[in-house]
Amino acid sequence: MSRRISSKIDSWLGGILRSLIGVVVGLALIVGMVALLSWNEIGLLQAERALALGSAPILANPNILVWTIRPLAIIGLMAGFMLLGGPLAAIASLSSGFGAMVRFGTAIFATALGLGLGALTIAFVWLFYRPWLSLGVVLIGAVVSIGIVYLGVRIADIRYPSEPLPPPDAEPSAV
Repeated sequence: MSRRISSKIDSWLGGILRSLIGVVVGLALIVGMVALLSWNEIGLLQAERALALGSAPILANPNILVWTIRPLAIIGLMAGFMLLGGPLAAIASLSSGFGAMVRFGTAIFATALGLGLGALTIAFVWLFYRPWLSLGVVLIGAVVSIGIVYLGVRIADIRYPSEPLPPPDAEPSAV
């Protein structure tokens, strides 16, 4: 085997190993962000209950903290799902054109899954406190996630156009 092919295989195997480490980090990030988002929402509901009862030794306006943590946790979820798609991109990078397409596709699905899981986490915590709002959050999260996937497919069609297959021959060629 030539030195050039050997170095290409070594770099490809290094990419696979890095992406598998990224999967472990991505799973930990997803679990951590779901826990953070749940803790954040439970804290908000407890703070609102304490404010309603008039026994609030906490911040007078807990929404500032909540609206700081929510986007950060959802971005963390998206990053975790993006890390989970790393092995697909590493394997697809063997072929010159497929690596970029797979990275683009995993980014779209990671965004949709991150937003969807974030909305489901918030809705699950709110289920017993605000059931109608919880249902609304689930519906909005589903619509946004489906819209992102649809938009991503449309962008992928524009960015990576597929070439039509040549028409089949009427008769097979004789060999």
